[in-house]
Amino acid sequence: MKIFQWFHNLIFPKPKFKILPIKVTGDTLFTPSVSINGDWSQYISQPYEGQNQNNWDEQNCVCQSGINVVEAILNYYYKNNLFPQVLLDFIKNNGYLNDQGFIKLSTRFQSKMSGTTTSGVGMDDFWISVNRDGILPYTAYPDPKGTFDWNTYYAPVPQPVIDAGKTAAKIFHFSWQCFQNDNWNPPVISELKNVLKSSPIHWAGMCCAVDAGGIERWCKANYYVHARAIYGVGDYINVLDSEMPALKKLELRFPIACAIKVQLQIK
Repeated sequence: MKIFQWFHNLIFPKPKFKILPIKVTGDTLFTPSVSINGDWSQYISQPYEGQNQNNWDEQNCVCQSGINVVEAILNYYYKNNLFPQVLLDFIKNNGYLNDQGFIKLSTRFQSKMSGTTTSGVGMDDFWISVNRDGILPYTAYPDPKGTFDWNTYYAPVPQPVIDAGKTAAKIFHFSWQCFQNDNWNPPVISELKNVLKSSPIHWAGMCCAVDAGGIERWCKANYYVHARAIYGVGDYINVLDSEMPALKKLELRFPIACAIKVQLQIK
């Protein structure tokens, strides 16, 4: 029995991350306002951000990947000169742009405001928080300096920072929709490609082993372990991860169990 359990744990490891089941599926009506070729790679904010802090984990993969999606959408608008001047001035004057010319947001702020705990947080809770609490630049609520622990990272957010988020919530609003939920079948690639024409994909599912060629292969375990972002589909599903290395490739039959598409609505 112990040998059987050892093999089972090797093939189907226990979840390292925790994703809470989605309850709210987002907007009923969803009208795309972005049109690209389906490749979001040039709009991914850098530097990449990881969730591991030496001997502990922030357990905020939902927020990390959701922020990756929000940043990509905002970078699309910024780099294509689609923001009205008033909003462009707001972004430039309030520290949303980093030294590399990307919009870089505070994952720490969203992780706390959305209610992340050691039991995780729901994908829907993240998007509800984005619209309720607003999005802030990394400079407004950065990670603590030096070595820090869970209690420091998730300390109560100061009221002036919360107030700044409320101001941003009056400016940025994100329409979102869960278009696939708890589906552990191989994805319909044409559907993913169609969604990617207007939105990166925020998704949650399983993590599996990588083969000798660096491709993550489906391991047939059907429980939620990790949330990530899809930024393109070609010969593989191209994924941005908060587990380093950040850029990963999944085989095309890898299930995208819970998937969310997003649109920016400027107020």
